[in-house]
Amino acid sequence: MPRKLFAVLAVVLLPLSAWGQAVPSREPTSTHIFPAGGRRGTDVKVRVGGECLPPGMAFNLTGAGVTGPGVLGAEARPGYEPSVRRPPRDADGAGAATTYPREWDSAVTIAPGAEPGMKFWRVSGAWGGTRPRPFLVGDLPEFVETEPNSLPERAERIALPVVVNGQIAGERDQDFFVFAGKAGDIVVCDVMAGRIGSPLDPVVAITDTRGQPQDVQEVRRGGDPVVAFRVPATGDYRLHVANLGFGGGPTYAYRVTISTTPFPVRAFPPGGRAGETREVETYTLTGTAGFRTVTEKVTFPAVPGPFLFRGSIPLVAGELPEVAETDDNHSPMSAMELAVPVTVNARFLTADEEDWFRFAAKKGEAFTIACQPFPGDSAALPVLTLLAADGTVLVKANAVDVPDRELQLEWKAPADGAYRLRLYDLQHGSRGGHDFVYRLTVRPARPGYAMRLDPDSVNVVQGGKTEIDLHVRRTGGFTGPIDLTATGLPDGVKIEPARVPDNQTRMKLVVSAKDDTRPVDVLVTIRGAATVEGKPVECRAAVPTFGGDRDSLHLTVQHKPLFRITCNEAYQYAPRGSIHPYPVTIERLNGFTGPVTLHLCERQVQDLDGIEIVETVVPAGATQAKALIYLPETMHAGAQHHSRPYIQGHATFTDQWGTRQTILAVCDKRCMVRTTPPVAKLRSVTREIAVAPGESIECKLALDRTSNFTGAADIELVAPPGFKAPIVHLQDGQVEAVVRVRVDSRVRRQDDLVLTFRATGKLPSGGTAVTEATVPAKVGGK
Repeated sequence: MPRKLFAVLAVVLLPLSAWGQAVPSREPTSTHIFPAGGRRGTDVKVRVGGECLPPGMAFNLTGAGVTGPGVLGAEARPGYEPSVRRPPRDADGAGAATTYPREWDSAVTIAPGAEPGMKFWRVSGAWGGTRPRPFLVGDLPEFVETEPNSLPERAERIALPVVVNGQIAGERDQDFFVFAGKAGDIVVCDVMAGRIGSPLDPVVAITDTRGQPQDVQEVRRGGDPVVAFRVPATGDYRLHVANLGFGGGPTYAYRVTISTTPFPVRAFPPGGRAGETREVETYTLTGTAGFRTVTEKVTFPAVPGPFLFRGSIPLVAGELPEVAETDDNHSPMSAMELAVPVTVNARFLTADEEDWFRFAAKKGEAFTIACQPFPGDSAALPVLTLLAADGTVLVKANAVDVPDRELQLEWKAPADGAYRLRLYDLQHGSRGGHDFVYRLTVRPARPGYAMRLDPDSVNVVQGGKTEIDLHVRRTGGFTGPIDLTATGLPDGVKIEPARVPDNQTRMKLVVSAKDDTRPVDVLVTIRGAATVEGKPVECRAAVPTFGGDRDSLHLTVQHKPLFRITCNEAYQYAPRGSIHPYPVTIERLNGFTGPVTLHLCERQVQDLDGIEIVETVVPAGATQAKALIYLPETMHAGAQHHSRPYIQGHATFTDQWGTRQTILAVCDKRCMVRTTPPVAKLRSVTREIAVAPGESIECKLALDRTSNFTGAADIELVAPPGFKAPIVHLQDGQVEAVVRVRVDSRVRRQDDLVLTFRATGKLPSGGTAVTEATVPAKVGGK
């Protein structure tokens, strides 16, 4: 919805009483960036989206070769495809909560020598910081969609190769692009949505210009489709991108890399011992059924860890000997013999496949048995069972029940003998294929530990406390204490406790800040030190985030609140099609006396059904104000007889260290308004207009009034751009108006425009009546 319909106002109000209810989270959140990437050597204008972000937040970029302006720009108000208006759910029902992210203008400068791949961005300030999110750097030309392109005949032309950036910005939005294909070429469309944090569940189709669907080959990378299309005949073809569900909005961003470059999607085996050279089979899309398989030699890096082969194939270098499973290990009798220690690369090629392995153990021998899908977008969900020689089940576990889908068993052999491992997929009987890949490791238990932090960013307010989770994975029977140290902490901040007790695998770390701690944004690293088998062992806590683990946690010290907003939740009454002044109180804290700007909270307990808050400035020192609630005439009268929006406010100030800051507060109660029928309706007498660029034309309008609204009213033209008209004033009781509209000479010719007129007038209650009418318009030649 648009953020501002009307001018910014300054108001002062009477005091009131209040009673409470839980409010939406006040924590700042980054939701998206658009476009979500750019080409090396270019400057990219972006819109940064988020919730509970006051103006003036810092825009932080990490990763070599990317820089930005440092501070977010003005609020962006792009025109998006509107979503279908449905009767909102009741605020007390499950799934009723909704959000309305705001967007801010900014830019990213990408150096010509920047390494292609994933960089990161986040925003921070006195109100707190957000988690890092990805920004992609590539080599191909970039194309940013422009609306309207939601119909096949309005498809935007693109030239391959290209990266298309788009948004499914409303429930009804869908994007069409047209490209030229050459007979025999294989065109690959790699769609990135979930991999960049977008809620979009992409649906992709390719058609000819008559709308006939083309046969495609599709694989998945996580939830994102990669579609390959063999061009049957030289000519134009359309790419259609939509959302599988009903959702839509600015956060539903995507990137599609479209090219005819051969696209290998995976390799098997995906792992090899660090430093060794071995043969792997690569699988490349063909645009039809099956893959083009090529055997290639790969030299694995000397340092263990994941890497990309040929820019798109995930592989991993391991520290143990590596083998691939045999083709006949699908029953207990044909179980593959393992020489421990070893890592096995395997896959469930068919829906009903089981993989069996066996190894020898002596009584009392301790083993670590680990199993993990690989790469991260593998479809496999392994279920692992450890059995004795007589078939007795000793241990059973599955990948769904553990973080990162990584199974790890610490097991000690109860007797000498042979033991078997049975693996099958959780979706056994329904799915299987080349993308159901996993890695199984069996090794003698090696005492040790690893640590992981959650989440990847944290905010702590001056004089306050917060918590983060520390997960400890203990191996090889290690149960001892672990001493913790944190580096990078600002003065006045500490993390406690300083020790993980014996045998503890999960605990809360408390982050606290002194009352006079300076608001800052830092990276903090937590290290552990323990004695394992008589030797000191140090470990750095991993911080999982987009694109893999990082070494550090983002920590932001928030400034203490400078004001609070409250209101009375007793119901008030106002007509639909009006702006209702709702009294609120500003409680000023810590000596703050500056102005406060009130606006809509981005997080709501229910769909607002078109409700908006007119941005309003509360003067310096004032403690009483009015939140101006716009109740559209189009609200669902029968489904929602009352509205309950939350408001928020922000203020700018200079802290005691001389830094200019912005801070935000969310009202602790809802503005409760029961709606009554509209008091007026503007309608168009002129059914349609046809006009040429540079010309003027008259539109006749009528204002149907009730006895509750007989006063003066103003009529103005509010849309679309390129059309202008003087405001027409109606006297008390007057109902007819003629508005003379002039079309700018630069407006392009089209036949599906809509002019929107708005009438406003003061109500006896102190509110403002608001009603709109539309007139279809055609702009053509003279």
